Amino acid sequence: MSPLPPGSLDPALGSSVLPPGCRIGGHYRVLDRLGRPGGFGQTYRALDERLRREVAIKEYFPRELVSRAGEDPLVRPLGASESAQFEFGKLRFLEEGRTLARISHPRVVRVLELFEENRTAYLVMEYHRGANLAEVAALSGGRLDEEIVRTLLLEILDGLEAVHRQGVLHCDIKPSNLYLTGTGVPLLLDFGAARRDFGERTATLDGILSPGYAPFELFQERGRLGAWTDVYGVAATAVALLTGERPPSAADRIAADPLRAAGPLTLRLPPGLRAPLVAALAVRPEERTASAERFRAGLHAAEGATPAPVAQLASLAQESMARLDADAEVATGSSTTTISRPSARRRRARSRRWLVAALLSVVAGAAIWTAWYLRLAGANPPFPAPAAVPAPVARENASVGATAPLPSGEVLFEVVPFGELVELRDATGRELLGAAPIALPARLRLPTGDWTAVLRYPVSGELAALPLRVVAGEALRLEHRFARLEARAYFEATGW
Repeated sequence: MSPLPPGSLDPALGSSVLPPGCRIGGHYRVLDRLGRPGGFGQTYRALDERLRREVAIKEYFPRELVSRAGEDPLVRPLGASESAQFEFGKLRFLEEGRTLARISHPRVVRVLELFEENRTAYLVMEYHRGANLAEVAALSGGRLDEEIVRTLLLEILDGLEAVHRQGVLHCDIKPSNLYLTGTGVPLLLDFGAARRDFGERTATLDGILSPGYAPFELFQERGRLGAWTDVYGVAATAVALLTGERPPSAADRIAADPLRAAGPLTLRLPPGLRAPLVAALAVRPEERTASAERFRAGLHAAEGATPAPVAQLASLAQESMARLDADAEVATGSSTTTISRPSARRRRARSRRWLVAALLSVVAGAAIWTAWYLRLAGANPPFPAPAAVPAPVARENASVGATAPLPSGEVLFEVVPFGELVELRDATGRELLGAAPIALPARLRLPTGDWTAVLRYPVSGELAALPLRVVAGEALRLEHRFARLEARAYFEATGW
């Protein structure tokens, strides 16, 4: 990877985080950062430019051991001792990535590729829109209903069995490492076994383990680890989701245990789930439920609420995603996307708010807009008339003479400061736009179903691949804000 252009690294995090627009692995373009960087690494949302799909890329970057210098993307250890620790952690990162790549299960995020670059390592995974369970619970008043938690437990344990059959332990199961996709599918994310080995080697276990969710044996230098280690994390997660309270640390429970059979925290659990959860949360490994399979069998045998259907999980995930999108603040220098289905009552107010934001953006970037029009005289105006999308190909088995139109919905693309729609693909991968992009903002009518829209900011070339679902008779509003570009940077990028 060539050195990054001046001023391109994220100023909020020094030079540690790769900027939007840079390429790694030859054909992955970084779109933005996912979450906050951790002590062991950081994750990016990226576009696979060969397959035109979004992926998640995890970069091995232990912040206490390495740094990046200025505009150089190369990772450099801070010293000789840090270099040895860094290389050990990188080896474990790569080993764990290769092992996870062998696991194929619908409840485990799929590893697509592993590569080394910038003197560090990268793990490429499937990217799913959704929310982690910590976010889902927080947006649901801090707790989730029993039937929801039962379903989540059964699905997660099913995936955990597949992981354990490969001889792999997760070692960091907690609400924020369990993900609920927009279609209601729970996923195991962010395995922590390599982090734990790294923590043992560097004597930083306290900063790597998650209090309340890590069992006692993870804190021990020679603790006996096994499937029961992950069973504890799943059960502790269930307690947090049901009560809204993180369980006490395993070490603290030795002196006074609120999760004993008649403990104060146990009594707040649904009666039907108390016995299997208490058994799975035993402090001593030899007294704990031994495997994910046995834990799941205990849940099936327990009385209580019927597990929630997948449709209910999907609805919960969609609500959480909408709340997260609505509450997200637009950070300077970053790109954000909001997808919503505004009600008729709220649509007018939202349009006014967006118009104010757009006008402010235009005023602040007047030099950019002027240069853009001078450079592209005769091109599409920034607020074009609604564009027409080619009609879908008729189905082969459609009845002769049928005239009923296909069900469709309206999509409003709103882009700040401006941009263009360069690709529009349906669920089969069929491209509808052809070679001519559509200037944005624009209002389109599309057949119902899942679509992928690829937006481009012409000034910087930044791309954003956005999934969307069109529902018959409903209006969908997609707002995307590209990273802000100063006038000076615009003139450098365009040669003006």
